[in-house]
Amino acid sequence: MEYKKGLLIDGGVTNILTANQSSFETSSVAQTAKRCTHEQSAEWSKHGNYSQKVIRGEDEMGDAYMWYRCSIVEQGFEAETPFVAQVVLYLPMDNWYIGRDMTFRIRFAGGNAESSALTTKIFTLTQGENLLWAVDKSDFADRQWVEYFIWEVGLGHRAPVGTVYYTDCHMVEVNTETEGE
Repeated sequence: MEYKKGLLIDGGVTNILTANQSSFETSSVAQTAKRCTHEQSAEWSKHGNYSQKVIRGEDEMGDAYMWYRCSIVEQGFEAETPFVAQVVLYLPMDNWYIGRDMTFRIRFAGGNAESSALTTKIFTLTQGENLLWAVDKSDFADRQWVEYFIWEVGLGHRAPVGTVYYTDCHMVEVNTETEGE
């Protein structure tokens, strides 16, 4: 399975992220990092030579999160188009996040309406690779972005400063098949 822009992944599903947004081969990208920082890393990767290393910062109350945004303007998707966002999150041995919950959230933004509600899935993390994903349908045809978030769960789960995890193989997939095909 390849993780590149515009490549057909499985019958009728296409990753609309660029190769760098998916696999961080040229830099580390994110819309916003809250209470954490990120950088390109060669310490672990699922695909290619690099991944994104996320480092917990700021020893203050509140969850840390990474927020990513993917433009969907050029494609002109209709309302009710199903999208899947997913990320491979890697935890090294003895990592603080092992056994703790992380949420993965997806929503739609831009256009004439407020951002949609977040569709949220909770994942209990294990050592090694964790596949985080969420599915939702676009609510309006004039949406400009699909946004997805990796978010710590609850104030009691605040990771110590310097705790790391890695992400790679980011995908925003669109189901382009219609029923009956």
